[in-house]
This record gives sequence, structure tokens and C-alpha cells, in this order.
Amino acid sequence: MLLLTLTLTLLAVLALRFWVFAMAPGRRENQVFAAFTWLAALWVANDLSFWGFHGPDSDGTDWARNAFLISVGLQLAFLAFTWIFPRP
Repeated sequence: MLLLTLTLTLLAVLALRFWVFAMAPGRRENQVFAAFTWLAALWVANDLSFWGFHGPDSDGTDWARNAFLISVGLQLAFLAFTWIFPRP
């Protein structure tokens, strides 16, 4: 059930990325949001690879290292998004 949920989440994030980026690919907000959703898709793919395909001798250090690096990227992309998003 977890793998199905993660797969559906991955597909939803990728669809959101495509939809937002396709609306106006030249707008900076859409480009940064697309980068944010790409990193979110990497996060879900990292979870999929760990929970679906790790071996019995794997202790999860690679998953934790990748999750930390992706989370730093997510925070930086979110910071960039808030910096350039138009204010009313």
C-alpha cells in the first residue's frame, strides 16, 4: 500500500510541475516552482527507492543522506520562490 501511495504522489507532483510550468514557461515564478516540485519528486523517488528496493543488509544511511540533501535543496528553492513571488 505504501508503494502505491508513493507512486501516486510522484505522479501527482510531476503532473503539477508540468501544469504550472506549461502555463507560462517564461515566468520566473513558474520556473522556480517547477524546480521546487522537481525536488519534491526527487524526495518521493528517494522514498520509493528505499522502501521498495532496499536490501535486507541496508541500514538506511544512503537514504538519510539523500533525504537531507534534497531537503536542503527544497528549502533553498522555497526561499527563492518566496523571494521572487510577486507581492500584491
